[in-house]
Amino acid sequence: MLKRNPLREILLRENAFIPGRLRRAISDVAFRRLDRKLQQDPGTSFQPQVPPLEMIFPLPDGIVPRSQTLLFAAGDLHYLQRFAYSLAKSVAAHAPDMPIHLHQIGGARPSLGSGMTILQELRQKYPDLQLSWSWEAALVEEMDAFERGRYCQTIRFFRIAEIMSAWAGNVLAVDIDSILRRSPAEVLASLSRKADVAFHQRPNDPCEGRRVLAGCVWFGNCDSARKLLADASRQMLLHVQHGFFTEKLDQRCLYLTARNMTETLRIANFPAGFFGWNEDDDPTIFTAKGARKKVLNTKIEP
Repeated sequence: MLKRNPLREILLRENAFIPGRLRRAISDVAFRRLDRKLQQDPGTSFQPQVPPLEMIFPLPDGIVPRSQTLLFAAGDLHYLQRFAYSLAKSVAAHAPDMPIHLHQIGGARPSLGSGMTILQELRQKYPDLQLSWSWEAALVEEMDAFERGRYCQTIRFFRIAEIMSAWAGNVLAVDIDSILRRSPAEVLASLSRKADVAFHQRPNDPCEGRRVLAGCVWFGNCDSARKLLADASRQMLLHVQHGFFTEKLDQRCLYLTARNMTETLRIANFPAGFFGWNEDDDPTIFTAKGARKKVLNTKIEP
């Protein structure tokens, strides 16, 4: 993993020394230079190095309809402690038949640490919720704050690819700081009939990293979606491990990979009002950004 790099850190969004447009241009050049190098040398020196996934509480058993969708969210222990409760509560209220899988990035193994406490509380509060849990070792504890955030953003797609090898249905990946405002069933059923993957798309945005949003992505149970996940997540992780700095790395890699698969990948856009971060729009899936996170930062009542 990358060591602390002061030059990289001055490119961070919170730092005012470099205007955003210039910072994005630097990021774009750095991404393209490294990506050409990685594409030219796919050897073992450029294989992602990640800890194994351990399934703590398994996925639902039995025959799964191909149209059924698993809700997936991931985060480090701090984010799970802050937001897993509100996400689970919203699923129980609006989509109680939807299985939900939470992936813990780092921290103590859940059977010994706080992760299992969250799982036990959720299962006790919502006994009918189909809840599964996975964990990976504490690689993130070795990273600085910027690198930790970038790793958590990207590793989730690598883990979704692994989950889909054991799950016979579709997967809806959302940010852990999201909640359901109403049932997504009608939209998801429509997607399962006509698409392999669905994004919230902004095709005219000048920045490649903002043309699709990674806060909510639907993956169909098909080979094309699995290939998208495998190729995009590998590209993301290689840039995390070898790269200098890339803004919105996960979104950029998803967009570029999907664009290169247009002949074999059926891409859909979420309908208006399905996903968003503006409370006034009342989206079906609301993701809390910035100060809005405070409205979700609540645990289950004792």
